[in-house]
Amino acid sequence: MRLGTLTTIALLITLGCKGHPPPIDTDKELFRTPEALTTAREVNLSKWIADYLREKRHLPISTREVLPASAGGGDSADNPLNDAWGHPIMLTSYGRGFELRSSGPDGAPNTSDDIVQRVPDPSSVR
Repeated sequence: MRLGTLTTIALLITLGCKGHPPPIDTDKELFRTPEALTTAREVNLSKWIADYLREKRHLPISTREVLPASAGGGDSADNPLNDAWGHPIMLTSYGRGFELRSSGPDGAPNTSDDIVQRVPDPSSVR
């Protein structure tokens, strides 16, 4: 009887919550809000830019230098160089480091809804 209970528990864990299979590993499945998706993209970009900086010894002019243009496919909102609303994530130098900025849902830069990732020391990014 006990073995049957353990087998049932293992089967439920394997199948996932409520018997559904685990979600497909896509941006839209992993992040529930556009803000969370944009923040994750900025974190990824900061890693790619730090790698670029270590290799080339200078910041890229834009995020487009870090990844090929074809990286995101046809929909601008699916492009990892854009925020969740389809606007390009902007790169600027910031002290010894750099800043990544999404203009947020309103699409206007330098407003209160911007999502900003500052990297003051790129050598600390791994």
